[in-house]
Amino acid sequence: AAARYYRVRQVPAPALFSTDFENGAAAWTAATDAGETQWELGTPNAGGLTTASSGTQAWGTNLDGLYTPGSAARLRSPVIDVTGVKNPELSFNYFIDSILEAEGGQVRFFNEGGDDLGSSEVFSGTTETWTPFVLKFPEAALDQKVVIEFAFLTDPDDAVGAGWYIDDVVVD
Repeated sequence: AAARYYRVRQVPAPALFSTDFENGAAAWTAATDAGETQWELGTPNAGGLTTASSGTQAWGTNLDGLYTPGSAARLRSPVIDVTGVKNPELSFNYFIDSILEAEGGQVRFFNEGGDDLGSSEVFSGTTETWTPFVLKFPEAALDQKVVIEFAFLTDPDDAVGAGWYIDDVVVD
């Protein structure tokens, strides 16, 4: 009989949660609380941004135009179970074109019941291209099932931009 040889290789564990949105919204929900700006899933075409970070699909505020003044729009993930996960991190790619320090986006964490568990700094101003971002979960969001929200807020002034775009969301 011929000798058989086996090779063992260590590979990183798969992400706890990962989406590049190429298969659609998959339980993500979008809501507009004020104004006309809304999160849309598709191929970006605004403010010089004409591609998703990967593939062809990304979430963005008004995919083919500028956001509107006085808007509040949010995008929420499906429930993600981080029970028993040590030091979970959220990573995603984003593009933003907003009025510096007057408008922008923020990542917020909620439990299944909707209780606020903490938030990130505000994303504001303009990036030249898709930009990677990594955020450790806030202490209050550890060891439970969470919903991650991307909230975009604009002031009532007429100066506007392309908005905020999100792609390649991973929880490790």
